[in-house]
Amino acid sequence: MAGGEDMCIALATSAEVPDLTPDDRLLQLALDRLGISAAAAVWDDSSVHWAGFRAIILRSTWDYHLRLDDFLAWIAVVEPCTVLWNPGSLVRRNARKTYLRDLIARGVPTVPTQWLDAGRVTQLDEALAGHDWEAAVVKPVVSANAWNTSLVWRGRVAAGQRVLDRYQPRHPFMLQPYRTSVETEGELSLIFTGRALVHAVRKIPVAGDFRAQEDFGARVERLNPPSEAIAVAELGLDALDESPLYARVDLLRNDAGGYEVGEVELIEPSLFLSWCPGSAGTLARAIVERLGG
Repeated sequence: MAGGEDMCIALATSAEVPDLTPDDRLLQLALDRLGISAAAAVWDDSSVHWAGFRAIILRSTWDYHLRLDDFLAWIAVVEPCTVLWNPGSLVRRNARKTYLRDLIARGVPTVPTQWLDAGRVTQLDEALAGHDWEAAVVKPVVSANAWNTSLVWRGRVAAGQRVLDRYQPRHPFMLQPYRTSVETEGELSLIFTGRALVHAVRKIPVAGDFRAQEDFGARVERLNPPSEAIAVAELGLDALDESPLYARVDLLRNDAGGYEVGEVELIEPSLFLSWCPGSAGTLARAIVERLGG
């Protein structure tokens, strides 16, 4: 596939969704209404002439965590050729969840994290003994959509330990306290264009699960977020070195009743555009504005 002769925008996707997700098709339609042509383009398709696009917008590149080196090499190739959103500087930092360290260092309320380095295998029963957590979530530092993510409890770590035994010799992991509020209040996702809040949803796992992704059956509801949640999410955005085109900040309520940042998603988050009429148009107008009208 070649870049469009009219210098259209590329909506970068992955081979699993070559025709875009329903949300991204809403964005495509909103751009078309503003006179901007937008085409789906699979990020690792060697036939794509990326320099032929007026801009590249990262959307459903959902396999990047499985081939991070290839993905970042592609970012390095396309970034000098055209406009890239979100920009490569944000993408490179956001690709590894160690960016949470930066948030913590800047005073952003963030889910506490123990970092489990690659090259050795952590014994989860020993790791949990060093905290007052009854349960914890263990996941790779580079991951998406709950890939190789486990919930472990004191005395019940076997499933998570098997994952570490297999992958930690080559991949770093992280251990975080399990916030049981996800079962009732859910995980809050606040969606921003630039640094302006556009809308929000809550995601509640199915009974007996801890994963707040729709792929695992989580229920999604539109949300009018409380002011304290907005304040924490804005702190997460303020900690970025530059303003993103889009961002999704995921929050959990901790045991003390406050909100904590779980993720600041800048690469390929679902933006839940279908849950808020007009949000696709808001993002499309922001794109046009950044393109210079």
